[in-house]
Amino acid sequence: MLQMLYVDELEFLMDTRTADAEFAAVNAWLRATLSHRLSISVLAPPGGDDDCADLCAHLASYPEVLVRALTPPPGASVDDIAALLADTLRFDDDVTLIWARGETLAQTECAQSASQRWVRDVFAAAERTGLLDRCFTALIGPEVSRERARKLGYEDGFPADIPLSTLVRQLGQEALNREQYRRRGSSPPCYL
Repeated sequence: MLQMLYVDELEFLMDTRTADAEFAAVNAWLRATLSHRLSISVLAPPGGDDDCADLCAHLASYPEVLVRALTPPPGASVDDIAALLADTLRFDDDVTLIWARGETLAQTECAQSASQRWVRDVFAAAERTGLLDRCFTALIGPEVSRERARKLGYEDGFPADIPLSTLVRQLGQEALNREQYRRRGSSPPCYL
């Protein structure tokens, strides 16, 4: 029996096969490259965010990725955020992603919004706990870019619409770079 597929259906099937192949390739690359599962903590804004929860679910779909979703209570102080980040240190996560809402990074000259304070409070808590030295820390969300994130002190920034396989590969590469750096250690002093 001959089955006719419309162009839209063919494009969907091709996209699905390509996505499945990319998914498998990223998992295989992580398994072959890292000595452990890629461990990611995702810090949502106080009270949570649906888009952030979706990101966590999509990241967790990779078998070689371990995701911890962290959400501070509404009105969380820098101390509350620092306590959450201390868990990230305790679990020795490779990556901490901080969800930033779109208006967070807008350049305004008026008083800071709650979401702008959120990004700055997380950075202050990360500095206080030593997270920035132990783990790759980056912003992710709508209107986030590397330049904007770096202006705020973060190592990197990713837009919310980045392809998931690209994000996982970049985070895996950062984890690999840190792992190799840690393995090198320091050389013994040279006495001449």
